[in-house]
Amino acid sequence: MRQNLSCTRLELFEVPDLETVWILYRAHKMPRNLSHILIGAVYHPPNGNNTYMVTHILNCLDRCTKDHPNLGILLMGDFNSLPDNPLKGFPLKQIVRAPTRGQAILDKIYTNIADWFNNPVILPPFGKSDHQTVVAYSTSNSNWLPVEDITVYRRVSDRNSKVLLAHALNNFNWCSLYRMDSCEDMLTHFVDVLTAMLDCYMPLCPFRRHSSEKPWVNDSFRQLIRRRQLAFRSGNVVQYKKLRNATPASS
Repeated sequence: MRQNLSCTRLELFEVPDLETVWILYRAHKMPRNLSHILIGAVYHPPNGNNTYMVTHILNCLDRCTKDHPNLGILLMGDFNSLPDNPLKGFPLKQIVRAPTRGQAILDKIYTNIADWFNNPVILPPFGKSDHQTVVAYSTSNSNWLPVEDITVYRRVSDRNSKVLLAHALNNFNWCSLYRMDSCEDMLTHFVDVLTAMLDCYMPLCPFRRHSSEKPWVNDSFRQLIRRRQLAFRSGNVVQYKKLRNATPASS
């Protein structure tokens, strides 16, 4: 991995008698539908224990997905004859379609973000290897959309501000409004008074947001989602279901 990428090697996932390496990647800004990317590198020898390897891979995927529900997965390496139905049922998609050694597809890429990639390109081997090189290029319509910080404005709407505004409206002298002759002048005066009071008691304040966030995502909504995810990770099923039901499905 490049040194400027924010990655963590998950050494707790590694076992001494299996050749796997697990890397968890998170950029400073991630797409809205993705929190992390788990990268697994696997070598399964031709005479390896298939059941042991499949169980190990699935356990690692389960553990990481539990901690990071919106997880992208890239599982790659030399799998030889490892049965992959359990991996495809996770569900992951195997995207290498061309032979990588002789007429066999031994070097594979399993992922749950297959639409991010074009069909992998098969290139000549490195050095003296008898396995060809597999390169996966991202698609031009990748879901990895740039996320930028933007400034949005919304009015302060706490209970105290609302009480002060209601009190000011209740005590305002509208006599000048009733003395006006045209409806247009009355409407203009009414709107000006309301706008001035709003600016006084419920002013517009700037807030920093991500460009990918929906307009209706506010701080209360984020807090609810954080509480829901915390309950899920801690195994508090009752609290998780309660918060899940209180959170819109689109979150």
